[in-house]
Amino acid sequence: MTRFETDLADAVRPREAAVLDEDGIAPHVLRTRRWERTSRGLYVLAGARRSAAQRIVAAAALLPSDGVVGGWAAAHVHGVDLLDGLDRRGEELPVDVLLPPGLHRQHLPGVRYRRATFAPGDREEVAGLPVTFRARTAADLACGASSTTEATVLLDLLVAAGLQPEELEAVPLRGRRGAVQAREAIALTRSGSLSPGETRLRLLYLEQAPDARIHLNPTLTARDGRFVAMPDLFDEDAGLALEYDGATWDGERSAGHRDPEQHREDNVREEAMERLGVVVVRAGAGDLGAHRVQTAYRMRRARLDGLGRDRTRDRWLLRPRIER
Repeated sequence: MTRFETDLADAVRPREAAVLDEDGIAPHVLRTRRWERTSRGLYVLAGARRSAAQRIVAAAALLPSDGVVGGWAAAHVHGVDLLDGLDRRGEELPVDVLLPPGLHRQHLPGVRYRRATFAPGDREEVAGLPVTFRARTAADLACGASSTTEATVLLDLLVAAGLQPEELEAVPLRGRRGAVQAREAIALTRSGSLSPGETRLRLLYLEQAPDARIHLNPTLTARDGRFVAMPDLFDEDAGLALEYDGATWDGERSAGHRDPEQHREDNVREEAMERLGVVVVRAGAGDLGAHRVQTAYRMRRARLDGLGRDRTRDRWLLRPRIER
C-alpha cells in the first residue's frame, strides 16, 4: 500500500457545524478543546493526526464542484510517498486547489487556490477525492519547479510511482509558462531512480560527463556470480559507482546512511567494490549543495581514473536493471 492509502484509513473528513448541530453537537461544544476547526465552518475531533492524507482530505472538503486537488497533493494521492507536503526544511507546503477560470477564492491557511484550464481527461477521482490525472500532475509540477533539476526530481518520483514514459512524453505543454523547463526535465527523466538524492546526483554527474552510460541501481557481482552491491549509479565505461548518502528513509533505520550499522555496511560494501576494481564516489546532500563545485571536481577526477584503469584487472560483472 502507498503511504496515502495507509494514512487515509485514519484520516477524518471535516464536517460542517450545521450538520454536527443536527447530530446534537452544539456550537459551544465546537469551541472547546475537543474539536478543531480546519477552516470556516468545518470541524474535526481534536487529535486527528496531521498526516499528508489528513491535510488533503481537509482541503478537498473546501472544493467547489469544478475544483480539483493538484500539485504535490495530487502526486501523493497517486502514490508518490516522498511528496508528503513538507519542504526540504520540514515546513508544511499548502495544498494546491485548482479552480476553473472565472472562479475565485481567497487563500486559506494550508490551502492555496490557483486558476487553471482543464482538458478532457485532466482530472479523475481517487478514493473519493477529485485530483489531477497523473500526466497533468506531472506537467504542473515540472512547469512550476524551481529548476530543471528539481523538475526532473519530481518526474522521476512520478515515474517510480507508476507514470508510464509514454504518458510523460504525451504531456501537453504548448503555451504553458515553464514549458521549456518541463521539456528539458522530461528528456532527463528515467525510471529506476529510488530517491530525490539519486536524481540530483545523476544530473550533476551528467553535467560533468554528458555522454556517460549510467545505469540506475544495477546489480554488481564478482566474476563467480557472487552478489557484491547495488550502487545507486554506475558508469559502465569508467567502472565508476556513485552512491548517495541519504539522511533518512522509511524503514527500521530512520537515520538512513547515518545509522551506525548502516554506515558500517556501506563501508564494507564500498571496500568490496574497490577490491573488484570499481572506482567509488560517495556524496550527501551537502555535497550536492554547498560543496557542489568540489563534488563536480571529484566526479571528473574519479571518471578520469576509471577510464584510465587497466581493464584486464576488472573483476566485476554488471547486471543492469530493466527500465520501463
